Amino acid sequence: MSSSDSKPNIGDIVSAKDIGFKYTGRYIWAACPDCGLERWKRKDEGSSLCRVCALKNRKSWVDHRNPHWTGGRIIKKGYIKILLGKEHPCFSSMVDSTGYILEHRMIMAKHLGRLLEKWEIVHHINEDRQDNRLENLELLPNKAEHRALTAIQEYIHRLEGKIQELSERLSKYEEV
Repeated sequence: MSSSDSKPNIGDIVSAKDIGFKYTGRYIWAACPDCGLERWKRKDEGSSLCRVCALKNRKSWVDHRNPHWTGGRIIKKGYIKILLGKEHPCFSSMVDSTGYILEHRMIMAKHLGRLLEKWEIVHHINEDRQDNRLENLELLPNKAEHRALTAIQEYIHRLEGKIQELSERLSKYEEV
């Protein structure tokens, strides 16, 4: 550094104590390649980006550069979601605020040749939320219809369980 009251030059190296930092080590005067902000950074620090630019770039890693990239497919509450982006030309009104769309809704919309309304429900017939084959999907007009269908399916499952239980009890009596 040239003098104590002037601005350092890019590449100047000092110890932490020389600049009033409590940590030990050597610091270099560097400029962020994105925004040009000049600041002291640890000499052994890998990234040359300032904290603001590093965070901004990290949040925008929604592709293969992100170490946690899953190929644009995630599972939330048992449903498969696909990353399309908020500005997708075909499905922008069906995409959520994070840029994802529920796969079963996208499949039904493609099949119908139109976007789905928010109130329309795509029901999984076999109740497997990840089985998004078209033959397993059924479009219902609203939540009330979906609740009614779900209640009927639950009732059928309870009856099937009772039938199974009675069959087992009957087979025990037949053995005697």
